[in-house]
Amino acid sequence: METAISADQLAQDLRHFTGSMEVYKQPDFLGGMLYTEGVQHFCEKAGAYWFLDIISTEIHCGHPDEKLYDAFITLTVADSQAWITVTDGDDNVYYTRKMDYTDAPEGDWKFWYMNGTLLLPSEY
Repeated sequence: METAISADQLAQDLRHFTGSMEVYKQPDFLGGMLYTEGVQHFCEKAGAYWFLDIISTEIHCGHPDEKLYDAFITLTVADSQAWITVTDGDDNVYYTRKMDYTDAPEGDWKFWYMNGTLLLPSEY
């Protein structure tokens, strides 16, 4: 199964998200995490709602470090596999996970998790 959008087109789309007029919320049984319009667009176009679910359940409400208020998240996609890496922005890695298959566009996709909300860096 191929992704409906190219990595270049998705990257171009995401550059247009600055600030956010609307915030979405994960269902409470998935942690109730908030996320912005840019993240919604990414998940919809990349076919990556699974990414949103993982961040909501394993970072937002499931991370053992209760002081994880701000984090930098990279979703790396290559060869139909994905790696999620959550750091403090420096060399401290809080979390990693590998997905054996995804049809999301290849690339390094960057996100911020701040005070319970997942957003694109350009939306800060």
